Amino acid sequence: MEISHQEFIERYGDVEVEFSHYYKFSFTFKTELDDGAVLSVSTGGDADEIYREEIANNEKRLVRDVCPYEGSVRKDGSDVCRFYDF
Repeated sequence: MEISHQEFIERYGDVEVEFSHYYKFSFTFKTELDDGAVLSVSTGGDADEIYREEIANNEKRLVRDVCPYEGSVRKDGSDVCRFYDF
């Protein structure tokens, strides 16, 4: 189910996520929710947006503080909800 960036932040903004990986100018943070679903958010997306970002191994942040351009919640291999705002 597609939702807006604002809706995603309202629902999951206070969830703590942990740095997972970096790929092509995007930093991805993840966590497992109480119901077993996996919440994932990405920040950055291009060199101009990310070159000053500093993230430590296993760093934890709140979803709202990641300033994500993309986010999803997946359970049992299917999207519960997602947004993409790049």
